[in-house]
Amino acid sequence: MVGPRIGICTTNYNCGHALRRHLDSIYSNFEASDFDYVCVDNHSTDGSMTILSEQESLHSNFRWVQRRCSMGAGRELASRLSSAPHILIVDTDTVYFPILRKFVDRVLLEHEDVAVQAIYAGVFPRNLWVQVGGRRDLNVGEDLDMWMRIWKTGRMRWYPLPMGENLKERNSRDGLDYFSERYSKGERLVRFVRGQIDEVKVSPYRRLDLEGIWQSNSVDLRLGETRDSWFSSHPRGSLVDWLLASGRSVLRILEG
Repeated sequence: MVGPRIGICTTNYNCGHALRRHLDSIYSNFEASDFDYVCVDNHSTDGSMTILSEQESLHSNFRWVQRRCSMGAGRELASRLSSAPHILIVDTDTVYFPILRKFVDRVLLEHEDVAVQAIYAGVFPRNLWVQVGGRRDLNVGEDLDMWMRIWKTGRMRWYPLPMGENLKERNSRDGLDYFSERYSKGERLVRFVRGQIDEVKVSPYRRLDLEGIWQSNSVDLRLGETRDSWFSSHPRGSLVDWLLASGRSVLRILEG
């Protein structure tokens, strides 16, 4: 019996506000026999578990588990619970457009031996994922960390086109997730500190010309008008600048 082509893998924590719409967008885009879906939930407290349990009862190709873990560790676990030859990483706070299916089909047809990252979704050959060591135990920069390890092998490509609409609060996007109202004040502080530690771990990549790297390794899948800008380098400034910025973030968290 032929198994699914792709393993859709993700993590979830308190994304109940978007989770049903997210899952509907995935299941309306793909044939059930084409994929399996694995979600690792980080002990959500907002009703996500009810939604995930309902989905598991409705779909034989859906599986979810609970683990106290970072985003990177959770996505690595999800990848191991799937057996498909290609891994599709998605976000549970994102509602996906029909173009996602076209993106996956085009990648598997034209670029099946390399990883291709679009905005909000990326396709990775399992053998390449395993070769570079998978996702690491990071909450911040876990995607960049893996992209750069794959880039060093010469098999990383980027496609600057949004695959969906992200429903995260506007003030908690672009690395500012610790400001999200999904977290208690204590959780925000913990996530901020953990994020600063993770940023130190990925800081060597931040010093690279990231914009030049993705632009020189981009692919044209002919699915729409792509963006001219995406992620870029933002190396940490002086210690004083970092302390001031950190202090402002902590005050904002405490006042929130």
